[in-house]
Amino acid sequence: MGTPVICLVTLHGIGFEQPPQPEKGIPGYADDLHQHLSKYLDEALLGDDPNRGREQRGENGPVYVQSWYPPKKATAKSGLTRLGNWTGKDHRSVDISQAPLVNGEQRIAHVALVYSHLEGQGPMIGSSLIAGSMVSVSALHYAHVAGMIQMLFSDMTAMLQHQPKAANHAQPATGLRVRSDPGYHRPGHHADDDAPTGLLATLRQLENDVAAYVCRNEQRERVRFFVHDALMRLACRDDVEAIVINSHSNGTVIGLDAMRQLPPFAVEKIKVFITAGSPLRKYIDLFVWGQQIESVNPIKRWINFWDPLDPVGDPLAPPASWRRGDKLLPAFNDGLFQHVNPNTGAMQSIQVEDRQVDNVRNSIDCELKAHNYWDNAPEFVNPLADILKEVASGHEISLSASMAWNDISFP
Repeated sequence: MGTPVICLVTLHGIGFEQPPQPEKGIPGYADDLHQHLSKYLDEALLGDDPNRGREQRGENGPVYVQSWYPPKKATAKSGLTRLGNWTGKDHRSVDISQAPLVNGEQRIAHVALVYSHLEGQGPMIGSSLIAGSMVSVSALHYAHVAGMIQMLFSDMTAMLQHQPKAANHAQPATGLRVRSDPGYHRPGHHADDDAPTGLLATLRQLENDVAAYVCRNEQRERVRFFVHDALMRLACRDDVEAIVINSHSNGTVIGLDAMRQLPPFAVEKIKVFITAGSPLRKYIDLFVWGQQIESVNPIKRWINFWDPLDPVGDPLAPPASWRRGDKLLPAFNDGLFQHVNPNTGAMQSIQVEDRQVDNVRNSIDCELKAHNYWDNAPEFVNPLADILKEVASGHEISLSASMAWNDISFP
């Protein structure tokens, strides 16, 4: 066995997890994030996928793990086996001989998960209607009337600002683009497009991701089982010392959902849970999801990146009584989430560190710029690299680096 690694596991919303398609020149959804990280993490720290071959360091990208591959393909036996094969009946041992995570002796491996052939076909009209009804009933749990009006104008302003400056020029690839691979059954309103683009396509896909996960329990269970199995294989690998989960958008909901089902020894290996542009507060306030997280071992560190102009993401540190439009106070007695010890029933608040960012100013142009965290080099990528360095060095992540509360405000 080589040097034990810190494994960065990246998650996105279902409709944005584009796997690499080298034959079409299409990069994977986490390729640009990986290349950004390679500028902050030297060659001795960040490893590339050893099974991909491109010209420069960082371009080989993360290890992509798909939930299912089409039959009669050379990759048909891959999928989760890319993280190793289970040995024995207890599912506590993994054969890693054919599943390397880095291309050398680097300390940090990067794994990007892709849900493939898990989705229902056709538009999610019924799910969208159900989700819309739930939102209309619970809207005042999320924001006061004045706050909702303010949010509406802020979101409209942000969306106008998000339009690419030169629509007639090719836009750079980002991690925030609707996937176009054959493994994803896209909704009917853009199912015939080769590569759906534009603000409307992005917003529709965000709506579809949320509606399907909230209202289609069969799909939710399939996706959650895939992420759970991937995390379990990594936790059982002898060469994985620690795990950092990096989640974006609806991937933050899926990540938390899967973590709640992990056994204590697997949760113990997850040192940091990172969320960016997270709609988790909306799930609780609008879709009446529970706030209690049952686990023997609570989440060690939870760091949440959010942009006030992002129509998807929210701060997660304020308690459930906080409404969009309320002031963000210097401190809160109770958090949004509570850890429930399943053995004793005792509850305690889970501390979430909110870090406010400005994606409109610091990210590259795309259809929904305020929701584009992974291209925000100074305020997201660089802090993510620092977190990985601290975990690799064996130090506990300090909360002292958080942004002061008096610096946080809504537009």
